Order: sequence, then C-alpha cells, then structure tokens
Amino acid sequence: MKKLLNKKLLPFFSWLFFIPYPCLGNDKVFPAKDIKSIHIQVPRLNLKVTPSDSPVHTVKGTKGLDCKVEKEALVIKSQDFSSKKAWSNKNKEKPLELEISGPSKNLQIFSLFSDISISNWSQPVFISSFKSQIKSVNTKGSWHISLKEGAVNMKKHKSPLSVKAFKIHFNLNHSEGHFNFQVNEGKIAIKRSKGRMNFMSDKSKIQLTQFIGNLKGFNRLGEIRATIQADQVDISTEEGAVRFYFIKQGPKITAYTETGKIYAPRYFYKKFSGKSTQASGRIKAKIKKGYVSVKTERGNIYIN
Repeated sequence: MKKLLNKKLLPFFSWLFFIPYPCLGNDKVFPAKDIKSIHIQVPRLNLKVTPSDSPVHTVKGTKGLDCKVEKEALVIKSQDFSSKKAWSNKNKEKPLELEISGPSKNLQIFSLFSDISISNWSQPVFISSFKSQIKSVNTKGSWHISLKEGAVNMKKHKSPLSVKAFKIHFNLNHSEGHFNFQVNEGKIAIKRSKGRMNFMSDKSKIQLTQFIGNLKGFNRLGEIRATIQADQVDISTEEGAVRFYFIKQGPKITAYTETGKIYAPRYFYKKFSGKSTQASGRIKAKIKKGYVSVKTERGNIYIN
C-alpha cells in the first residue's frame, strides 16, 4: 500500500520544486534579481516596509491589487487608481493593509490617504500623498516627501531629505544629511542632528535642539528657536521671533531688525537708526567658530 501511495504522490509533490515563487492566499512573491524599483499606487493605504536578505520580494495583502513586474519595476497598483470618480470616494473606504519585505530598492509611493512605516531601508524613497502619517527608523538613501497635510516622524536618517507640504508636523531625530523644507505652515522639530538645513516657510514653528552645521532660510511669520553649534547661519523673517542658543561655541553674529528689538549680550555693539537696530559681536566661549546673520522686519531677535 505504501509503495502504491508513493508512486502516486511522488510525481504530484515533485511539481512543487518547479514552482520557485509560489503565491499563497493574498501573498505574492517576486524574484528580487528582476527588480530595481518598487512603485505603489493605492488611493487609501496602510503600508509597512521592512528589508530582508531574502532573494525575493514578498507582498502581503494584495487582494484587489494588480501586482506585476514591468521594465524592472515591481508595480503594485489599485485596479481603479486612475479613475477620478473612484478617488473621490476613497476617503469613505477602509485602507488596504499592505506589507512588503525583501532587499532594499528604490521605493515610490503614491496615495491619497496613507499610514506608512519604513524601517532599515537603504535606498531612495519618494512619497506623494494628500494626507499621510509617516514613520521611519534607520534609513539611508535620499528621501523626497510631498504632502498637503500630515505628520512625519523620522529617526536615524543618514542621507539628503526634501520635504514639501502645505501643513505638516515634522520630527527628525539623531539624523545627518542635507535637509530641505518648503512648508506653508506647521511645526518642524529637529533634535540631535547635523548637516545642512534649508527652509522656506510662511508661518511654521521651527525648533532645532543640539543641531550642528549650516542653517539657511526664511520664515515669514513663525518663530525660530535654535540651540546649535553653528558653521554658517543666514536667517530672515518678516514678523517671526528668532531665538538662538549656542552650545560651547562663540560664533561671530550680526543681527538687524527694522522695527523690532534685539536682545543680545551687553558686550555686543549696537547701532540705532530711527526705528531700526543693528547688533554685532562674538559670543564668549572657548571655541571661537562660525558666522551667524539674522534679519527681521518687525520681529524680535534673542541671542543667548
């Protein structure tokens, strides 16, 4: 009886060895060697991305999605992604739960509403969304984020970062790179990071804690509060207050306001002309390094 079963079952099971990338339920598997980038186009999405040393990319939760490899790109697309009528109803639907694992590749995400979590990814990431919650830890590769509204929390990112948003709450911790922000309003908080930061904003609250490096930007109405070790700083506002605290370092400072006030150490040189005030000097510290320029039309400047 056993010999008979073996003769019948062995040929059947032998076929499994000729299916190297099986699809189980809503999970799909693709050879990583054929893929240079991953493109995701889903209107409403909860996404988790984690790398692995596997020779394949595993995509979990593909029900209702088209998944295929096109021109060395793994494309994961909602079947009605291109339909404007479908997009108008997406805010009433439950988000799709999607999970991707495999070797890090160039990642592009297009979504209307999204909740995205990415960890230990070492390749560039591009995210375009109407409203999104984004979290990342231990990432490399340049990131580009474009949002109308959302919240972003990034930790231990070591590469260039570009953010464009209408309204955003952004937190960046223990990171290093060239950070570029174009934000209408919101809050930008950067802690224990270093590199270069450029920003352009209308009315954001910008707070830097123990930041090392270059800082350049314009914030029309919002407040700028920075605790830094400055190499080169060039800041301007219309009405926003600017507050600087320097860490064990004495940079050379020039500050100017047309109608506001400048609060600086007593040993700074001050010049008054009508309603305008100009102050210059170097912070007393063991390390004499860096240059800071601050200009505002109607805001106050605080130098500590």
